Amino acid sequence: MKGVHLRRPILIAMIGYIIGILVGLYLKISIVPFCFLVIAIYKIKQIYKAKRDKIEEENDIKSRKNKKVKENKTRKKLKLLSLKRYIRYLRIYINSKIIFLILISSIISNSIIIIQNKKYEQIYNSLEKQEKINLVGVVVSNKEEKKFSNKYKIETKYNNTKIRLYIMVKKDIQLKYGDKIEFMGEYIRPEKRRNYKGFDYSNYLKQLKIYGTMKITNVKVIEERKANPIFQISNEIKTKIISNTKETLDEETSAILLGLILGNKDDIDENIEENFRSAGMAHILAVSGMHVTYVILGLSLIMKKILGKRRNYIFCICVLIVYMFITNFSASVTRAGIMGIIMILSKIFYRKNDIYTALSISLFIILIYNPFLIQSLGLLLSYGGVIGIIILNKSILSILKNIKIKNKKY
Repeated sequence: MKGVHLRRPILIAMIGYIIGILVGLYLKISIVPFCFLVIAIYKIKQIYKAKRDKIEEENDIKSRKNKKVKENKTRKKLKLLSLKRYIRYLRIYINSKIIFLILISSIISNSIIIIQNKKYEQIYNSLEKQEKINLVGVVVSNKEEKKFSNKYKIETKYNNTKIRLYIMVKKDIQLKYGDKIEFMGEYIRPEKRRNYKGFDYSNYLKQLKIYGTMKITNVKVIEERKANPIFQISNEIKTKIISNTKETLDEETSAILLGLILGNKDDIDENIEENFRSAGMAHILAVSGMHVTYVILGLSLIMKKILGKRRNYIFCICVLIVYMFITNFSASVTRAGIMGIIMILSKIFYRKNDIYTALSISLFIILIYNPFLIQSLGLLLSYGGVIGIIILNKSILSILKNIKIKNKKY
């Protein structure tokens, strides 16, 4: 009988990876000693089992010689009623390979999260000690308007480590995506949770790979277009879509359309947003798997006859990658995009698409990039929603098939 471990090794590894992250985040301890203890116990148990089997075999030979086969059979029947019988069934699914895979993946993720937490603390402490900090960095976000200042995300080097920071500049200072700037200012460390179950701003910034905020006193633009070329182009495409939409449509319609296609809710009126919430349709304004599905279906309907089946699949993959870049790799879009690409690749190579493996691969990629995203509410809702659909899909369909309206099945 084949076990689950032979069919879905990536899912098993993913479970171990999540365990390691959670232990590192919440217990703040290394899982390595525990894993070595489990391996040592397992090896000792194997040695003990081998010796016990040898003794039982010798006893069995002796009992046969003494013609006590009936008594031996009775003993075996009684043993089947013990806990060992059920442990044997459990071993079919949870054997040494599964345990080993979970332990290895949990050790890796646990080590990563502990190392990264130490790195954050070291940089926090180092930046806090300096009254005025002078750095050179590249702007990697568009302007975010605040009440008294403009906010940008910058990428810089500090102590030979690449870090990201928020910078707050005066309203009259205008920066562009890709500008290389020299700036001086005061560092503000992100606050930790003060109250039980309160909002932890430092954890939130870790999900964005940001090390804190700087209030800038002096800023000077050195060069333009110095960001990563791929991200620079994707940002320009996004900016062009936004500007063209605003020019073509009226303010209200363009704001809703940008929310629908890019998840950009900055220009949507609060009353309209509240109406979407009241109608239970607020998720439409947040870019998610639904949008990725529309992209795949739309391209398949339009381009299938023009490009042909195989070329259309490749074209869909390219568009999905571009779409993920434009939407800044938000958790839900990345999940749906990766799963969509895996589904398309399975059709190209004539392989069966396993939904659990696809989910595991997408989550693996996201958590390898940033393990702190395990705390992201958007990621949890995205994966929770998909898992709920997978589990309840058959049950809901069977209920819907049996619904009768005026004695007619629909």
